[in-house]
Amino acid sequence: MIFLKFRQATAKDLETITMILNKTLSENTEDEDEHPQCSCISDTELSESLSDGSLYVFENGGTVIGGAVFFINSNEIHIENIFVLPEYCGQGFGTRIMLAIENYESSVKKLTIDVPLTNEIMMHLCKNCGYTDICRVDDYICFEKIPSEDTPANMLDDKNRKLSSYEGKNVRIFLRSGEVYEGKCSYLSSSFIYDVFDVDEEGLRIDENVFFISDINKVEKI
Repeated sequence: MIFLKFRQATAKDLETITMILNKTLSENTEDEDEHPQCSCISDTELSESLSDGSLYVFENGGTVIGGAVFFINSNEIHIENIFVLPEYCGQGFGTRIMLAIENYESSVKKLTIDVPLTNEIMMHLCKNCGYTDICRVDDYICFEKIPSEDTPANMLDDKNRKLSSYEGKNVRIFLRSGEVYEGKCSYLSSSFIYDVFDVDEEGLRIDENVFFISDINKVEKI
């Protein structure tokens, strides 16, 4: 199971973020297309992003493994940068970070990101996540994504799908809190949850983690 949680960065995260960026830059010296990073971030830009609330960190099992800089303007998100520790690259974390950002706000109508022409890995990641190449400006390709509209609250990956249909399926669950869980899930009926938790809702479970329907933002089969 992969557990990905993201939150706004604090001053205490700056040392870790700087370490991640330095390791990424060091490895990119040999092959600059090896990691999903939009562009380098200076210390000044990091401080500014921390101050204006656009700097985020991503944790896997409590360990910070990457981060992102993105801005929310009305119903649009512009992703300025994402970065992942080199040892976590190639394991799907870049995709999970992009999906977590997309599901950060249920009201988001459009996402944009500008990728250097030299970064083929990042361009491939954008296309895999459903982004469209809309134009080229100088040395960058501008990508855009319009999230699909599913059921209210964007909860299911099929507007006619019932929560019970995910029984025994491998899924990715996005919570309203921003956390992402992945694995084989079990369906929990409202009567079972009421008996055990005294909550009148149905839900899903992955391993020992139980998710009430009111906490779920979206479910995808994988």
